[in-house]
Amino acid sequence: MPPGYSPEWTINVQVTRAPDQRRGDGVFAVESRRWLICAIGAGGERTPTDEQGFLEFLRGLDNPMVAECAEHAKPAGELYPGGQPRQPPDAVSSDVPPAGATDRHRRRPL
Repeated sequence: MPPGYSPEWTINVQVTRAPDQRRGDGVFAVESRRWLICAIGAGGERTPTDEQGFLEFLRGLDNPMVAECAEHAKPAGELYPGGQPRQPPDAVSSDVPPAGATDRHRRRPL
């Protein structure tokens, strides 16, 4: 963060809420005046990986504080997409453990 910009919080988030709120964000103070800023997309929403799209995504949320923080920030590196790739509903079976899982992690039907 630039000198002189000092919000009164160290963590600020807007969580997603199914099914209506599919976008969220968060900013977390890390160290040395550095912040981790996250954009969250759920239910088919994708977060942009270009700086302008990222800022527009944050500006479009109900929580203006994270967008304000991002506007004052100097990026420390590239924007990275997160999340998991979409899979068809039948790609995961309750009797097949996730990759790398042990018997302790095996999925069991309820």
